[in-house]
Amino acid sequence: MYIIANPGAMLVSIIVTYILWPEFLKKRGSEGTGRYKHWPVLVMHNINAFLAWSEIIFLGKIPILGKHIMFSPVMGLIYIFFSSFMSKRWKGKQSKEKEEDDAGPQFVYFFLDTTLPGYQTSCCLLRLFSLLLFFDGFLSLLQQHFFHNGNLQYLFGEGNMLVVGRMLIFGALNYMVCRIKD
Repeated sequence: MYIIANPGAMLVSIIVTYILWPEFLKKRGSEGTGRYKHWPVLVMHNINAFLAWSEIIFLGKIPILGKHIMFSPVMGLIYIFFSSFMSKRWKGKQSKEKEEDDAGPQFVYFFLDTTLPGYQTSCCLLRLFSLLLFFDGFLSLLQQHFFHNGNLQYLFGEGNMLVVGRMLIFGALNYMVCRIKD
């Protein structure tokens, strides 16, 4: 599960930080991103990346092996199939005059909407799949070759500087994938 959870955590945080938040900010301004600024939502979309980086940088005894790289994309495909299957079962907004649902299929995210024209959805899915593979490889390389083979000592030395170096890297990586304000 660890090999599935960490790349998935990064993907969720990246999607919220670089796709959903800017989209709502562009469409509705600061009011549109208000839903992302509530404490439970911030925790739900950011704490997963925070904990994943903590495990890799500070604790990191669970190996992320390159031979397990396909587990998280398979889970991503299962999620896409689930979203597609459920899109026709979730209820849209109902009009007050009619009792039947007239909103059509309801998708979790706009980029999973298969009713979009052309190849938009396919391109988005390929990008998401590529990003998930990137995080698998990046997290594996980061853990195996940088943090747990002694290579970090060459940059920061021993003792307190090593801890400070890890904290700086931890802060920089969280800053890149997490967002808490406009």
